[in-house]
This record gives sequence, C-alpha cells and structure tokens, in this order.
Amino acid sequence: MSRSTHQPQLLQLLKPVRRRLMAVRLVRRAAAGLLAGSCAGVLLLAAARFLPIADAPIIAAALAALGIAAGAAASFRPRIDERAAAREMDRAGTRDAVVTALDLLHLNTPIARLQRADAEAAAARFASGLSERIPWPRGRERRRYLLGLAAVWCAAVILLLLPNPMDERLSARAALSGEIVSVEQALDELGQSG
Repeated sequence: MSRSTHQPQLLQLLKPVRRRLMAVRLVRRAAAGLLAGSCAGVLLLAAARFLPIADAPIIAAALAALGIAAGAAASFRPRIDERAAAREMDRAGTRDAVVTALDLLHLNTPIARLQRADAEAAAARFASGLSERIPWPRGRERRRYLLGLAAVWCAAVILLLLPNPMDERLSARAALSGEIVSVEQALDELGQSG
C-alpha cells in the first residue's frame, strides 16, 4: 500500500481524538476560569464593604464572565496536535504503536507498512470507545468543582443581600458631585453676566 492511503487514514483516526481532547480541555479550563473569576468577584464585593466602589455588583459579574473567557482562551494553548492525540491513544495500552506509526509516515518500507496497519487497528479500537477513554469531568472532580462554585456563589449572594454600609457614602458622593456641578454652573452664569 502506498503512503498516500495510510497517511490520511491514520491522521483521520487521530482527528476525533484531537477534537475530544480539545473539548474536554475547553470545558475544564473555562470552568476553572469561572471559579477564579467568581472568587475575584466575591473578593471585590467584600472589599466594597470597606471601600466605596461604585457598581461593585456589575464589576463582580464582569469578573466572572472574564474568567470564563480567559479560561476558554487558555484552552487553545498549547495546541493539541497529532502527536499529543497519538500519545493519548498510546496511554490506553497500544505500547507506543500510534506514535511510532506517526513517526514512520514518511517511510514506505514493509516494516513501516506493518507498523501503520497495527497502529491503525489500535487507533480504530480507541476511537470506537472514545467517550469512555476520554471522559468529561465526572464523579469526584465534578462534585468538588460544583461544591466550590456553589460556596463562592452563596457568598456572593449573601454579600449582595446584606445592606452595604458604603452605599450611603456612595450616595453622598453622588449628591455632592451633583451640588458641585450646579454651583459651577451658577458661577459660570454669574461670570457671564457680570
């Protein structure tokens, strides 16, 4: 068999593994970003109880959204290439057959063809049970994450529902700014008339 028939077949078998690895990484890192952004938002809400921070709830929500975006963006680096997908397949017990076949794609010797055929069979077996071999976060990992996120969000709700002592200071600051603007307008009118 020629190189042109084996190279695409082996690479085609690696594509769903790459996509699955990328999707799982995207979910994990976006979730970690949401947790980190939510923690930053709670810290901001707590700080807003001691410092007059205007629009703290909006900024806290923006921090959580920014955390998701940062986590999702971080999932694209480092790139998951064919070699990473082949290593993942080899961890399932193919004894480096897929990585070796990937390294030997440029050769058309009898041993290289046998190696590719063996690797393609192993890759096909791996791809048939992809959801079991590369699972979504589940069990203890997912439970721990959800408990942590629930705790952070409960803290945020408590901080939002309790009256903030800095709200009075922010209201007074806004009223004072309005008075200053009206005094400046009155002075400008006096300066123009006299």
